[in-house]
Amino acid sequence: GQDEIFVYISPNSSLEEIFLTYKIFSAFGLKNISYTFNQYDFEFQNKYKDCIFGSTALPCLEKYNCVFLIEADVYNEQPLICVRLNKQKRNGGNIFSVSTSKYYIPFDLDYECVTVSISKILSDMLQIVCFEKNNDTLAKTDDIHVMFSKFLKAAEKSLLLIGSSVLLSSECSIILDLCRQISVKTGCDISILSKNTNAIDGNNINLDCFESLSNLGNFAHPISLIKKKKKAFVLFNLNPEYDVNYFNAFTDSLGNAEFVASFYSFDSPFLRNFSDVIIPIASFYELNGSFLNISGLIQSVDGVSLNSSTSYYQGWSILLQLAKNFGFNNFRYDSVASVKKELLISGFLKKIEKKC
Repeated sequence: GQDEIFVYISPNSSLEEIFLTYKIFSAFGLKNISYTFNQYDFEFQNKYKDCIFGSTALPCLEKYNCVFLIEADVYNEQPLICVRLNKQKRNGGNIFSVSTSKYYIPFDLDYECVTVSISKILSDMLQIVCFEKNNDTLAKTDDIHVMFSKFLKAAEKSLLLIGSSVLLSSECSIILDLCRQISVKTGCDISILSKNTNAIDGNNINLDCFESLSNLGNFAHPISLIKKKKKAFVLFNLNPEYDVNYFNAFTDSLGNAEFVASFYSFDSPFLRNFSDVIIPIASFYELNGSFLNISGLIQSVDGVSLNSSTSYYQGWSILLQLAKNFGFNNFRYDSVASVKKELLISGFLKKIEKKC
């Protein structure tokens, strides 16, 4: 049945590929289609469906008086941000970091807090920014959360910069909700770093643009879904050996499935072992398509030209051929640009406010 088929899409795929994958398989009535397979906690997104954190353009980072890094490993996640934050610091700005691990930061921090509970620090900060007594009372203590809160309340323009690992943590919803409340009280901006420059997360896509998915309801915990017996899997641009956090549970499900189809760019012994069919597609470097860049803006790229003698093609063109073979008549695209045009018109991407 339809509930026994699962479709996984890599969040590093192009927007056109993700859009077409959702459009094709939702047309079959499938609802188990996911690109947020590594996220464990969806309570915040289910509770605040219309809450969309803005994105911050790189040049704008220099304009903030105060930046709070929340579990943000900026050097490894987004190296370009380090350049801008370094300049912000030289311009007299303040930068603080709260994390559960000590990360390498290639610029001076005003204060760094390594803690077992980020939510505890943020919860204390929220209570303090709601505190109506004279700031002189706060000035008498050197507690970490008090110091953070004083700078946050005093800054003319401040930013909470949330690292991608927050989205993968069990405290994700608690942290996001506390940041939302702090933002409401102080007027500070919030941005979330993607795991890499071109990845998307659950904050970006609006599934309501597909009729069969418009009443899908809440996001579900991925492990709870994957442990349910599935007869078939479709993996697009995904290698579980490298891309999936809950590898053992995923492998068990693939091993018990009756059919596994993979669309992938590279030779993989793992996929060969578990897949009934592997369809080769162009890699990221050869891809024509669009991505959300680090500033939350759509950026189109033209990949290296493919040799006409090769046995692999653009992922989006293979998806169009599948739609044609299935007899769907609403896939009349003649180029990747025409796919991009429809996904923009359809409301597939949520409107993300640009902060600057």
